[in-house]
Amino acid sequence: VMRFLLDKNAYIDAASPSGNTPLMMAVLYGSEDSVEYLLGQGADPTILNGAKRSAIDLAKGAERVTLAEILEVRAEEWIKEAAKEKELADKADLALQKQLAEERSKIKKME
Repeated sequence: VMRFLLDKNAYIDAASPSGNTPLMMAVLYGSEDSVEYLLGQGADPTILNGAKRSAIDLAKGAERVTLAEILEVRAEEWIKEAAKEKELADKADLALQKQLAEERSKIKKME
Protein backbone atom coordinates (compact mmCIF):
# COMPACT_ATOMS: atom_id res chain seq x y z
CA VAL A 1 0.00 0.00 0.00
CA MET A 2 2.84 2.39 0.85
CA ARG A 3 4.53 1.79 -2.51
CA PHE A 4 1.24 2.30 -4.34
CA LEU A 5 0.51 5.58 -2.56
CA LEU A 6 4.04 6.92 -3.02
CA ASP A 7 3.95 5.91 -6.69
CA LYS A 8 0.81 8.08 -6.93
CA ASN A 9 2.76 11.00 -5.41
CA ALA A 10 1.27 10.82 -1.92
CA TYR A 11 3.06 13.17 0.49
CA ILE A 12 5.33 10.91 2.53
CA ASP A 13 5.18 13.09 5.64
CA ALA A 14 1.43 13.75 5.60
CA ALA A 15 0.16 14.19 9.13
CA SER A 16 -2.91 12.64 10.71
CA PRO A 17 -5.19 14.84 12.85
CA SER A 18 -2.92 14.05 15.83
CA GLY A 19 0.14 14.99 13.79
CA ASN A 20 1.43 11.45 13.35
CA THR A 21 3.17 10.80 10.05
CA PRO A 22 3.19 7.50 8.17
CA LEU A 23 6.66 6.88 9.61
CA MET A 24 5.32 7.32 13.14
CA MET A 25 2.44 4.97 12.42
CA ALA A 26 4.84 2.41 10.98
CA VAL A 27 6.93 2.68 14.14
CA LEU A 28 3.88 2.04 16.31
CA TYR A 29 2.01 -0.53 14.23
CA GLY A 30 4.19 -1.71 11.36
CA SER A 31 7.21 -3.80 10.73
CA GLU A 32 10.86 -2.82 10.74
CA ASP A 33 10.77 -3.28 6.95
CA SER A 34 8.00 -0.69 6.62
CA VAL A 35 9.99 1.80 8.70
CA GLU A 36 13.11 1.14 6.61
CA TYR A 37 11.10 1.54 3.40
CA LEU A 38 9.67 4.90 4.44
CA LEU A 39 13.09 6.14 5.55
CA GLY A 40 14.57 4.99 2.24
CA GLN A 41 11.88 6.93 0.39
CA GLY A 42 12.72 10.14 2.24
CA ALA A 43 10.44 10.19 5.28
CA ASP A 44 11.58 12.81 7.77
CA PRO A 45 12.48 11.18 11.10
CA THR A 46 12.77 14.55 12.87
CA ILE A 47 9.13 15.69 12.60
CA LEU A 48 7.23 16.12 15.87
CA ASN A 49 3.57 15.16 16.22
CA GLY A 50 0.89 17.13 18.08
CA ALA A 51 2.22 15.78 21.39
CA LYS A 52 5.72 17.04 20.45
CA ARG A 53 7.01 13.48 20.06
CA SER A 54 9.18 12.21 17.22
CA ALA A 55 9.24 8.76 15.66
CA ILE A 56 12.24 8.07 17.90
CA ASP A 57 10.23 8.99 21.00
CA LEU A 58 7.39 6.75 19.88
CA ALA A 59 9.73 3.83 19.22
CA LYS A 60 11.28 4.20 22.67
CA GLY A 61 7.85 4.48 24.30
CA ALA A 62 6.72 1.31 22.54
CA GLU A 63 9.95 -0.41 23.60
CA ARG A 64 10.95 -0.98 19.98
CA VAL A 65 14.64 -0.60 20.76
CA THR A 66 15.98 -1.63 17.35
CA LEU A 67 13.70 0.85 15.59
CA ALA A 68 14.71 3.61 18.00
CA GLU A 69 18.38 2.95 17.20
CA ILE A 70 17.73 2.93 13.45
CA LEU A 71 15.76 6.16 13.71
CA GLU A 72 18.43 7.89 15.79
CA VAL A 73 21.06 7.13 13.15
CA ARG A 74 18.74 8.23 10.34
CA ALA A 75 17.79 11.43 12.18
CA GLU A 76 21.46 12.36 12.54
CA GLU A 77 21.98 11.69 8.82
CA TRP A 78 18.85 13.71 8.00
CA ILE A 79 20.05 16.69 10.03
CA LYS A 80 23.53 16.59 8.46
CA GLU A 81 22.05 16.37 4.96
CA ALA A 82 19.66 19.25 5.67
CA ALA A 83 22.59 21.37 6.89
CA LYS A 84 24.53 20.60 3.69
CA GLU A 85 21.52 21.48 1.54
CA LYS A 86 21.05 24.75 3.43
CA GLU A 87 24.72 25.61 2.97
CA LEU A 88 24.47 24.92 -0.77
CA ALA A 89 21.28 26.99 -1.03
CA ASP A 90 22.92 29.83 0.87
CA LYS A 91 25.93 29.73 -1.49
CA ALA A 92 23.64 29.71 -4.51
CA ASP A 93 21.69 32.63 -3.05
CA LEU A 94 24.90 34.60 -2.49
CA ALA A 95 26.05 33.88 -6.03
CA LEU A 96 22.70 35.04 -7.39
CA GLN A 97 22.82 38.21 -5.29
CA LYS A 98 26.33 38.93 -6.58
CA GLN A 99 25.21 38.37 -10.16
CA LEU A 100 22.21 40.67 -9.70
CA ALA A 101 24.43 43.36 -8.18
CA GLU A 102 26.79 43.11 -11.17
CA GLU A 103 23.87 43.38 -13.59
CA ARG A 104 22.52 46.44 -11.76
CA SER A 105 25.97 48.00 -11.87
CA LYS A 106 26.16 47.42 -15.63
CA ILE A 107 22.74 48.98 -16.13
CA LYS A 108 23.70 52.05 -14.10
CA LYS A 109 26.87 52.48 -16.16
CA MET A 110 24.82 52.30 -19.34
CA GLU A 111 22.43 55.01 -18.12
